[in-house]
Amino acid sequence: MSKISKLNNSAFTMIELAIGIFVSIILASIGYAFIFNSIKSTTFEAEQATAITSARQGVDIMAKELRGINVKMGSPTGAIESFSDDEIIFYSDINDDEKTEKIRYFMSATTTLSKIVWAPGPNKDYNTIPSATTTVSKYINNLTEPIFEYYGNDTLNTVVTDITQISLIKITLKINVTPWRAPGDFYLTSAVKLRNRN
Repeated sequence: MSKISKLNNSAFTMIELAIGIFVSIILASIGYAFIFNSIKSTTFEAEQATAITSARQGVDIMAKELRGINVKMGSPTGAIESFSDDEIIFYSDINDDEKTEKIRYFMSATTTLSKIVWAPGPNKDYNTIPSATTTVSKYINNLTEPIFEYYGNDTLNTVVTDITQISLIKITLKINVTPWRAPGDFYLTSAVKLRNRN
């Protein structure tokens, strides 16, 4: 009789068992949420780092090509054919072959900055078939903020709207892989003086 009494005293009751299961479920849920958030955060950081690296490379290429704008060759309007907050068409020797290409940078989708290049034709008329559209940078979150800003007199004080007065172009890319949640946007900015403009 005393053995049975000892077994009953050492065994779990149903209430104790239910509490134990409930506590285990809560701890498992907390652990799962922590692991899930850690993985999500790590994935975001990796994607954001890749997007920023890609955007930096894109800005470097854009800056080099804009810096080499050639006023002597190009359209009748000069080295820059057209410009706006999110698009620019200009002429530059982008591959150092002593031939001036026509280049267009533009937003091809809500969050993608793209590029098209035309090689000069036999009569330098640029009626050739353009290159395939290439992606310069993804995850652009500029929204209403301009990608390209145009200045005169080599300073960031005088905004110009006359195509013949542009001597400095500011490029700003706002990168965010997940703009709907933290962390915030990462800004990449470059100011390019047009060497051959004047």
